Amino acid sequence: MNRWLDRHGHLPVSMVLRTIAVLAPSLLPPPVLPLLLSGTGRSASPDSASSASTSSGPRPYFGRRTLSETGMVKLLGSVLKEVCPRSRVEWVKGVEDVISLLRSSADVIVLAGAGISVNCGIPDFRSEDGIYARLKGRFGLKKPEDMFSLPLFLRRPDIFYSFAEEIYCAPGAASNRFRPGAAHLFFRLLSEKGRLRRVYTQNIDSLDLLAGVPKDKVVQCHGSFATASCVECGWQCEGSEIEDAVKAKRVPRCPVCPPKPTKVPPPDSNPPAFDESTLVEELVPPPLKPDIVFFGEQLPSSFHRLIQEDLPSCSVMLIIGTSLQVAPVSTMPKLLPPDIPAAVINKTLVKPGEFDVELLGDVDEVVGWLCKQLRWNGLLEELKRSGELPVEREQLMDGELGAAEGKEDRETSQSSQENIEDEVPYRLIQPNQYVFPGAVVGLGESGGKHKPGELDKDPPHTYSDDSDEET
Repeated sequence: MNRWLDRHGHLPVSMVLRTIAVLAPSLLPPPVLPLLLSGTGRSASPDSASSASTSSGPRPYFGRRTLSETGMVKLLGSVLKEVCPRSRVEWVKGVEDVISLLRSSADVIVLAGAGISVNCGIPDFRSEDGIYARLKGRFGLKKPEDMFSLPLFLRRPDIFYSFAEEIYCAPGAASNRFRPGAAHLFFRLLSEKGRLRRVYTQNIDSLDLLAGVPKDKVVQCHGSFATASCVECGWQCEGSEIEDAVKAKRVPRCPVCPPKPTKVPPPDSNPPAFDESTLVEELVPPPLKPDIVFFGEQLPSSFHRLIQEDLPSCSVMLIIGTSLQVAPVSTMPKLLPPDIPAAVINKTLVKPGEFDVELLGDVDEVVGWLCKQLRWNGLLEELKRSGELPVEREQLMDGELGAAEGKEDRETSQSSQENIEDEVPYRLIQPNQYVFPGAVVGLGESGGKHKPGELDKDPPHTYSDDSDEET
């Protein structure tokens, strides 16, 4: 409990709010939280608003669809964002402290976003050339986000499957178009070195798993194509089993449920017309839906359960490739104990001033530099070249990567007796803010923009690392 107290021995109000955000479902009496959220005596759920009671008595406020943890954390996260900005940890003076923690800590938590997969060929959602930009004006959507609307999918799954092939990636699929990048392989190295507690990824591409990160170390906050389920009976299959349908832009159907009358596009409709007047009625089973969290769905229960286990034990949080725009995942840094540092690796600024170290630039560039400081760069390069995805620990030690790890250990032993200075292409803009090639941020009071490539023209800075090496 002492670690949660400030330097005066008090429990900050901000920490009380953070605790409520996690524990409120079990702490507050059932009628209280809906009243706080809605300001009325009615439940926050439309399902329960239609009837205040039943023949057996009042409806429970915490029924299955009465109040979601996602909605609660999203609301409280908005409060935290406005009134409780995260404070920096006083003892963290620079990136050297974060590197030291990565060398020695066994409870590193990674919070990852779309930025780690952009270099793998998978677009993010919100950039100028991201998924939403690509969807604009296509498929008759009123807004691009509708592609991931649950009501639309239930009514017209053919629209989603006309697009799904562009982002499909699933473990075991024969024709995955995408391969893990430097960040995914870095997560694997963290796990192999015994440093990783968990990766919380907002991505749906499963590249962490394809890189060889153990499944129990990965929380896919927004789901993925790894599995698919029937929207009616819940029958589930591996995501690779719907690969042929996805590639053919065809709706996969449940093999268990009986067919029922359903309006579907005519057979010659390619791509399917959004105009529902053209639909024809056929007898078909209900569709299988990839287990991606669509708008209107709750996050996996494992997310809420594991953050309560992981965050109090975290030694350092790495926030990589995300601008923290989507709740409830965006609230995670604010739920950390106040003495636990958080470092950001991203192309653009993320909540300036709230994080202890900001490494701004191309994610692969920054991750490669971190691996060099950790003396893992040889392992990272071998993983990039091996192309064997995934590789079990036994295979890892028997193959080329095992030889590379032995070489890495020998280099570590030798370099531990020397003071090695590595040239690094970063610029220190503000205390704890490092700008690498690829960053797009304002520089100084002039508000100028640093764009990719500019730092390549500058004299490299020197990073001196005389701390103990990884063994």
